[in-house]
Amino acid sequence: MVYASYLSPETKRSFFGLCAAMSNRFGDHGYPETYRQELHTLRKQGKENIHEYASRVEMLVRRSFPTIDAATHSTLSVEYMLRGLPDQSIAIELLTKRITSMTEAIHQVTLYETYKRGNRDRNIRQLNTQETVDVEEREDDIEIRKVGGKRYVTEERLTQLERG
Repeated sequence: MVYASYLSPETKRSFFGLCAAMSNRFGDHGYPETYRQELHTLRKQGKENIHEYASRVEMLVRRSFPTIDAATHSTLSVEYMLRGLPDQSIAIELLTKRITSMTEAIHQVTLYETYKRGNRDRNIRQLNTQETVDVEEREDDIEIRKVGGKRYVTEERLTQLERG
């Protein structure tokens, strides 16, 4: 409001004049070329979720190409969003499907990341604990550790241990 108090009385009387003055002072004065350059280097940040990243891409596309129609805006937004993903395998897969809706692209990326994470977690070995251990088993384990040290147990080493 401090800025508005310094404006001329004629500017303050007209709503459109006031809007124009405020836009000149506080508006976005970047050039489309600057935003286009930023689009080419745009990458999804590590902690950023897919929705935040997609809205950032859409805003940059809107500023980079202010006169394009909605369909072209949607197509360009999807393409730039996919190019900035850290995992380019999903980007290539979705680009070949020719997805034009940002909502569908977000849905597909989320599904892909979920399935990939599930696949990765499945490769982890599961260990079971045994509540009771026989005294003889415990002694055998100690003996093997003493003999084996930090070496890997091979088939040859196992046969040596079996022989005595």
